Amino acid sequence: MARQQINSNQQKKPFVTSQIGTQTSGAKQFPGFTGYGFSCNSPYTTIVCNMSGVYTIMARQLLSTNANQIYFRITVNGSEVATSYPPPNTGTRDTLTWCTVSLNAGDSIQVVQSNSVNTAWAGSHSSFTITRIA
Repeated sequence: MARQQINSNQQKKPFVTSQIGTQTSGAKQFPGFTGYGFSCNSPYTTIVCNMSGVYTIMARQLLSTNANQIYFRITVNGSEVATSYPPPNTGTRDTLTWCTVSLNAGDSIQVVQSNSVNTAWAGSHSSFTITRIA
C-alpha cells in the first residue's frame, strides 16, 4: 500500500494567538495577530475562520471598571457565544471568557465590550487564542 504524501500545510493545525487592544468600549483590536487558517481584517477587529472545525476560543484582559456594568463578549457572526460580566466599581481585575464552538469557513469572530471602562491593558495583561480541537 502506498503512503500518502502529507505537505507541511496539512500538518499544521489552525490557531490564533494575539493580544487584545486597549479600546475602552466596543469591538477590540487584535495587535500582534498571528495565526494559521485565519485572517484578520484592517483595522484588526474581526478574525475570519478559513477552515471549518471545532475550536476553543479564549479572551482575557485586565480592565479597570467604573460605574458602568459591562459585558466582555466573544461573538461569532455578531451573535454572542461567550461572555463575562465583571461588576462595576471593582477596580482593576482580569476578565476572562472562553467557549468551545463549531466554526465554518467564513465565520467572523470578535471580542466586544459593552459600555466603557476606565482603562484596558494590552501586552502581557491581555491574551486571545483560538485552537482547533476537532
